[in-house]
Amino acid sequence: RRVGVDPRGRPIREKEIYAPLTTRVLNGKIVRDPFPGNIIPMRRIDPIAAKIQSLIPPATSSSAVNNFALLDHSSQTMMIPSVKIDQNFGPTSKVSFYWSEFRHDEPKASVDGLPWPISPGRKQTTRTNIFRLNLDKTLTSDMFLHFGIGETRYLHSDSAPPSVLDYGAEANLGLVGCSISSCPFPELTGLGSLSGAGFTDTSDIGLTNAGFYTENTPTVVGSLTWAKGNHSYKAGGEWHEDLWTDLESVGTGGVYNFASSETGLPYLQAPSVNGGDVGFPYASFLLGQADSASVRNGQEPNMRKYGYGLYVQDTWKATSKLTLDYGLRYDYQQAYSESRNRLSEFAPSISNPSAGGLLGATKYQSNGKFTKTYPYAIGPRIGIAYELNSKTVLRGGWGIVYGATPGTQYMTGTQIIGTGGWGVLDFSSTSFGSPGAVLQNGLQYPTSAFTAGALSAGIRPSPGQINPPPYYIDPQAGRPARTNQYNITVERQLARNLALEASYVGNRGVWLQSDLMDLNANTA
Repeated sequence: RRVGVDPRGRPIREKEIYAPLTTRVLNGKIVRDPFPGNIIPMRRIDPIAAKIQSLIPPATSSSAVNNFALLDHSSQTMMIPSVKIDQNFGPTSKVSFYWSEFRHDEPKASVDGLPWPISPGRKQTTRTNIFRLNLDKTLTSDMFLHFGIGETRYLHSDSAPPSVLDYGAEANLGLVGCSISSCPFPELTGLGSLSGAGFTDTSDIGLTNAGFYTENTPTVVGSLTWAKGNHSYKAGGEWHEDLWTDLESVGTGGVYNFASSETGLPYLQAPSVNGGDVGFPYASFLLGQADSASVRNGQEPNMRKYGYGLYVQDTWKATSKLTLDYGLRYDYQQAYSESRNRLSEFAPSISNPSAGGLLGATKYQSNGKFTKTYPYAIGPRIGIAYELNSKTVLRGGWGIVYGATPGTQYMTGTQIIGTGGWGVLDFSSTSFGSPGAVLQNGLQYPTSAFTAGALSAGIRPSPGQINPPPYYIDPQAGRPARTNQYNITVERQLARNLALEASYVGNRGVWLQSDLMDLNANTA
């Protein structure tokens, strides 16, 4: 389909691919010549692209599109073994132990029909162990002690298999620029961003995720109950710590993004004209010309937070018809922070020296924590039960309950920059149609570049590039959600085996975690 005319008067056809080596200036416009017959000569194909191309299975039909029969296998196995042991030591002491393990294995979490190492699929393995040890002891005829310790150990692997992580791209492909010695297979993105052109099965191939996550949560709980007269007093507390570690190696073999602009017409300054695409990302790949690229050196942040709670309560049978429950609880909970201060975040109120002093820079945990811990999480609560007559009971309650502070939300999967140990290097196109990286040249950089600009407020944006800053952490992340709960219930016995219950239940929450707010929304 003809979509336009170039400065030489030649027709521009949809999905026509242009030869970068013919780039020249004509009447002030940067133009190119199309490949004859829209076919790239074999001598022009990048040698590394040719090796990667050879790993792609051949078409299963002669059709120009939809010519690959997707045949793949996916399976999951899950198992939850558990053990529980109770042992009485005389009439006053009981010890109980509990263990369970959740096991989940999925050899390939996506069905794409592609073999390793080019499949963007991931192998997922989960092991969650729960341990609990409890002691219940009667101290006196009216005093009871409960004490417990436990731990939850979560291990989750969401990663390409070792055949991809240890592929050795420099030895097997000749691709240089890996940041680790195992040199994983690279990630190639954008290949199928044009539809109907013969490669629409997937837009990414290669390594897309390499995360190994562990979370340990040790807990300690204890309570003492004392029954005295019409009262049942109880006091107790709990302590817990959350330890999250994320070993990330995605991007260490390089990420190459391909676009149509490298095989398009530069003077258009756009990938399409009159609704028709010009150039083709897969053709840009075959020429080895990536629109942009990046490489990371991996990271292993250790996120930590702890919290504790204390409470006292009393159940008082005031009269034969009236019972009151009342108590008070205090919670102290931190937000996550990195154990060795190796964390950075976007700071919207700090001047950025790399952006002409405009607001919006980078700040570091080594200069102070990003969040504030809320110290006033006090939760009173009261309940009442009153027998109006032999068949009618009125119940009601009110209380303030605090939730947990937010989790990591896998934010450690994003590259942490500027802390002096981890980093990401970006290679971007300097003008429309010119590559940011060429496969046969690889990514050239000194290893010291990963730590350049350490603790600099202006580490982003990089010179001549528009690259994103670190994530932003809400300074109120140390403030747990608070819920004001209340209810009233009337119970009425209608017949010997029939009762009616009517309730009104309400709650009002504040400081709730939400993913609905777009901080970048244009409010103009």
